[in-house]
Amino acid sequence: MEYFLYGDPDRVILTHNITKLPDFQQIVNLHERPHSLTETMLHLGARMSLKKVEGCPRKDAEGNIQNPLQRSVYDVHFIGELYTVIDSTISIKEDVYFNEVSEDKKSKKEQRKENRKQNRSGGD
Repeated sequence: MEYFLYGDPDRVILTHNITKLPDFQQIVNLHERPHSLTETMLHLGARMSLKKVEGCPRKDAEGNIQNPLQRSVYDVHFIGELYTVIDSTISIKEDVYFNEVSEDKKSKKEQRKENRKQNRSGGD
């Protein structure tokens, strides 16, 4: 799963790269920048692949996209300065934001509510 990492000396932020719909927006704060990620790269940002995290969003029994980051520590892979391939680790401090992004502007919750309303009224 692909993420984008950026920040400054006081905070390190990881945000999910939306690649197709349906997908999700996610922002988490990390405890610190990954080993071998320079301050310059932190300021400019870097694409990261999280190892052992499925490429497709997980869904619950109702079809809602679930937060794929269930652990606090993950192995990551990124391209460093001078195109160096780097394997490192990140530690999640806190979840900031998570929201499902679907093809239309209505959330799944709003869609289910409208469907129930239509079913009660006979579909009119």
